[in-house]
Parts: sequence; structure tokens; C-alpha cells
Amino acid sequence: MVVLTAVSSCELPEGVVPDPPVTDQRDYYPLRTGQFVMYQVTETTYFGINDQETENYFLKVSVRDLFFNLAGQPSYVIHRSKGTSATGTFELDSVWSARKDDVRVVSVENNIPFVKLQFPIAAGRVWDGNALNSNPADDYTVTEVGGTYEVSGEVILENTITISQSDEDDQVTSRDVRTEVYAPDVGMVFGSYEVLRYCTRSECLNRQIIESGKSLTMRVVSYGRES
Repeated sequence: MVVLTAVSSCELPEGVVPDPPVTDQRDYYPLRTGQFVMYQVTETTYFGINDQETENYFLKVSVRDLFFNLAGQPSYVIHRSKGTSATGTFELDSVWSARKDDVRVVSVENNIPFVKLQFPIAAGRVWDGNALNSNPADDYTVTEVGGTYEVSGEVILENTITISQSDEDDQVTSRDVRTEVYAPDVGMVFGSYEVLRYCTRSECLNRQIIESGKSLTMRVVSYGRES
């Protein structure tokens, strides 16, 4: 049964053809010890109407050690460290892990596994990002392949892919719009996450006044591999 599931998950719907001209699509989520990506982050938390706090910081995501999980799968420890500048001191904020195989990429975030990518990648492909956890189904969709992304106005990354994790906004009660962009041999280069609740009282109904939630934007500023 496990083998059949793995095989079927690699098949594409009829008429869908993999687009990215990348030799190994697993390179969209590189996992090599010493690899890092640094992001400039803007994070806003909404505590109530006209009550929010915005934080600007740098986040360095580093691939650390290789280990084998309880299922015997090779996984990597991911350190996420925060700093106030790209060249200053970083302090460890959290530790995640990630693994990948020929079928999918799984990121374990705060002990919750998410299916970040599923292979083969093709425009229009959909999978359940929550397939390995107990949360409700959450369809991720490949909305663009073969794109480009500019890093700090200097470097153009080619053959990027865009994943829409959610694109819902009823303009009355809530907004849930989450998008990630990946580049080969780099990983995620852009992330935008808006999970908001609107005020639904009579005086603010249908006005999209934010009552609670969080918005976060991550833009890559540097990447590479440390010894």
C-alpha cells in the first residue's frame, strides 16, 4: 500500500506537464549542511482594532545537522535565528527540521509537519499541505513556473516557482492569503502570509477592519553555504 501511494503521488493529472526546466526539482528545496538563506522580515501582529505592533528584523535559516527520524528517514536540523541587521549578531529563535525524497518535501515547524512541495512540480498541481498532520485539509497550488525573482535589485533568479497555500478573503469575516516563491539551489526566496480576522460588529461589518491576526513578509537578501 505504501509503495502504491508513493507511485500514484508522482503522477500528474491528464494533460498537465512539468514545466520548470530544472534537472532535479528537489533542488527547489536544497538541504545541505551549512546552507543558509537570510531574509528581511516585516511582521505585524494585530491585537485589536487600531492596536497592532510591527517588527522589522532579519531571519537567518541555516541547515545544520543530519539525523534520522523515528521512521528512519534522513532529516536535517534547521536553525532559525533573528537579528536586527544582516551583518550583526543573530540569536537562535527556533529549531525546525526538514526532509525530502522523490515524492515530497516535508518541513516540521513547531512539531507540525507540512508538505511544502510535492513532485513533480507543474503549473496547476494541487496537494494537501496538511496531509501529514491532524489539521483540516489545506490545498497548496502551483500558480507559476519558470518565473524570475530579483534579489536586492542585483541578482535575478530564474526558473522560480510560486506556491499559493491559500487565497481566501470573503471581505466580511476573514482573510487567509499565503504565498511562497522558490528558486532552484536557493530554496524559498519570498514568503507572504496574511491570516486576519475582520471586525463583524454592526458598526464595522463589511469594512475589512482588522480585529486580530498576523501578516508577515519575508524577502531573501543573501544565501550561500558556510563551512
